[in-house]
Amino acid sequence: QLPMLSYAPIVFISALTGKRVQNLFDIIDTVFKNRFTQLSDEEMHSFISRAIVKHKPSRGKGVQHPQITWFRQTGANPPSFRLGIKQTRKEALAESYLRFLKNLLRQHYNFEGTPINISVQARKKSHTTV
Repeated sequence: QLPMLSYAPIVFISALTGKRVQNLFDIIDTVFKNRFTQLSDEEMHSFISRAIVKHKPSRGKGVQHPQITWFRQTGANPPSFRLGIKQTRKEALAESYLRFLKNLLRQHYNFEGTPINISVQARKKSHTTV
């Protein structure tokens, strides 16, 4: 009933009997460790190349499909990533494609229980002077 938290593990425990409470602490430790996962630049390049082959970037606002130029991890706790696109407006990339990337990151790397942040950086407009 909480689709926005589909990445979070669910643990059923009993406050009355204490049943499965020990499982809760193991999961807390695992999720805490996952928040600090750092991926190398090589892993990021390989990941985004495979993602583009699997599913071409979806168009948001604009007339062309966006072109992804780079993908980097910018932080941990929670894991944060930045995606560079060739277009001048970050709205050129559909929000659904960011969800696709988050789900793919969860499939390939251990991010169970932690949110993933992906921000989009568009190419700066070039100003020409006459």
